[in-house]
Amino acid sequence: MPILTDGQAQSNWIVTPEEHAQTLHPLTGTGLVTIAVYAGHWREFHVPVPEAAKLAQAYAGQPDVYITQNRFRGPRTIARLWQLDALWVDLDYYKHPDWRGTPANSMAYWVHETLLEAQLPDPTFIVATGRGITAVWLHTPIPRMALPRWTACQKALYTALKPLGADRAAMDAARVFRLVGTVNGRAGQPVTALTPVGDIWDFENLAFEILPLARAELSDLRVQRALRQAERPRHAKNPPRTHFSTATLWEARLSDLQRLRELRWWGELPPGHRDLWLFLAITAMSWLTEDPRILYREARALALEVSTWPEGQMRAQMQAIFKRAQQAAQGKTITWRGREIDPRYHFRNETIIEWLEITPEEQREMRTLIGKEEIRRRHREAERQRTYETGTVQQDRATYLAQAEERRKQAQQMRASGKKQKEIAQALGISQQAVSYLLKS
Repeated sequence: MPILTDGQAQSNWIVTPEEHAQTLHPLTGTGLVTIAVYAGHWREFHVPVPEAAKLAQAYAGQPDVYITQNRFRGPRTIARLWQLDALWVDLDYYKHPDWRGTPANSMAYWVHETLLEAQLPDPTFIVATGRGITAVWLHTPIPRMALPRWTACQKALYTALKPLGADRAAMDAARVFRLVGTVNGRAGQPVTALTPVGDIWDFENLAFEILPLARAELSDLRVQRALRQAERPRHAKNPPRTHFSTATLWEARLSDLQRLRELRWWGELPPGHRDLWLFLAITAMSWLTEDPRILYREARALALEVSTWPEGQMRAQMQAIFKRAQQAAQGKTITWRGREIDPRYHFRNETIIEWLEITPEEQREMRTLIGKEEIRRRHREAERQRTYETGTVQQDRATYLAQAEERRKQAQQMRASGKKQKEIAQALGISQQAVSYLLKS
């Protein structure tokens, strides 16, 4: 991995804020990018991808400017996550007694050596942030439903680089990092690139490199299912519900809860609905992060987005969720029906549907919050689509009736010529009972 040394030309390297923004978010991308500025207080600007590079460049040379690595549908919260575009590790090595005072270039070298030893791929580029460094792995965009597997990759990279001072609190998908071409106001140092921009990975290939199936404990069971069924075509627009791991199930439920809010309320939740909706949404988020601090931040942002709750009320109303998330992070379990289980809340789909009174019409818009009738409807639709696509049924009803009429005429003509029902059945390739029906019709 090339490392920038003093006096080396920076051709084809990230030099300006504009180049950094375009590297993270090419102009053809979709969604919103957050650019944040700290000047005594925190300000955030959420702009479409085509506007991000221009806005970033406006802050060239200014202190404490940050940019998101992923994209969103609004404010940078996990609940509003649009797509995932990068993995990263933030190394606060200046806090680590073994590495404090090490030059940033040397730390970039040790990142390379540590990843090589762990048989993990090099990052796409590394940035010196003024006091630490940030390693970034760019990959093809993936939807929020892949968040559990993305998080597993984040955790594996963090674990590998933890001896170098990796920051556990900087693993969530809504994180911002300093912008190249600006200044770390506290350290008085410029934010610069330490390596050129390398490979932009296909996410599946990158995940395989980080989480090879032979040694990874994959929580996303859909990956294994996809490997088993890779050759099977998808037939229906709304296929039947598939198997989920706990994390992917709750991610799908969170997406469904967001969809329900859009269908019913178009914004702020009305009184009488927000308590229960927020309880279920924050419960879902508790299964998508291992850090209770991140959960609290995301819960606070979501509560402000969908209700008028002050922070104190949100904390009081959702205290049970936060307590259980803290217990889970500490590795604790609870006993339920003689078994040791995760202390976070467990709910059946039927319970959520009943609590929120999700109608059959609304269930048609859901991914997983669906009842038995909707499951059966999707199975029927999938089977109907399969029969037509595989050729099991090759004609519509009009064609079938026309062929049946022709067969009836043939049977009656053969009967008129003196043939017996058995002979007619053999000639037409049908049963004698079918011949009897044709002669009577």
